[in-house]
Order: sequence, then structure tokens, then C-alpha cells
Amino acid sequence: MRVLVTGCAGRLGSAACADLLSHGIAVRGLDLHPPAQVGDIEFHSCDLTALTASESLAALLEGIDAVLHLAAIPVPRLGTPPDIFDLNCAATFRLFQACADAGVGHVVAASSINAIGYYFGRLPFELDYLPVDEAHPGTTSDPYSFSKQITEQIADYFARTSGIAC
Repeated sequence: MRVLVTGCAGRLGSAACADLLSHGIAVRGLDLHPPAQVGDIEFHSCDLTALTASESLAALLEGIDAVLHLAAIPVPRLGTPPDIFDLNCAATFRLFQACADAGVGHVVAASSINAIGYYFGRLPFELDYLPVDEAHPGTTSDPYSFSKQITEQIADYFARTSGIAC
């Protein structure tokens, strides 16, 4: 099995790559900069927000069985609202579309409690119930949480229209 990991140099991406490799899974990693420990990762430098990336997503998906999409601006303070939307939403849509076009049928996209707007929200609200699940109403009021909500909707869209297991 070969897995493409976006955001492979980040905290979560590095740990995920190490775990995949320890289980004998081949890893192709994408990030802006190489991870500290490249090891057996087939690394490619790639800006998912660039419309004219040095390598097309189609080429990077050749021979890939599944995608672990971890590339994102992980907290609101690390980007402007447009930056957060560009990477966390628009680039996620382009990646899912490329997976659909290439016939990659499995994509895992990172989300969080912020998909309902809870932690970083500018407008406080009470949770309706615990444990929180996918059916909990969303009340996003900040760009980061909104991006997580949109990411989940992108995954739902491609599951419906392309049969991608997300």
C-alpha cells in the first residue's frame, strides 16, 4: 500500500508518517519544506494553494492507494482569514477533485471540534450534548472553525458524488 500524506512535515504529519512507515506502508509526503526526519518518505515540496504547482497533483497521485490530508493552517493565529480559506478549504477541494479524477478512493482529512465552532469561536455557545458527534449543530464564528466545517462538507460532497470513502 502507498499513502500520500499532505502536511508531512507538521507535528501530526510527522507522527503519522512515522506510524505508517513502522507498519510497512510506503509514504509519499507533501509539504512546503522537508520534514526533519525524511527517512524512507518519498518527499515532494508542494504548495497546495498554488494554481501552478511545480508538480501536478495528478502526477503526485500516481500509484497512490489512499491520501491522509493533514496540510492546513492549524490555528487561527497562524494565518489571515484568506490564507486559512485558501489552504484549508480551496486546496482541500482541489485535492479531493484530483483524487476523484485519479481514482483514489480513500481520503482521510483532519478535522476537529472546531468544525462546530466551539474552541476558537468569537461568539460563545453551549454544546447541545456530549459526546459531540457529526450531527451536532455547527455555530462557527471564526475563519478557522469555518474552514473545518467546510472541509467536512467537501469530504461529504466527494463521498456522495465520487464514492470516495472519507
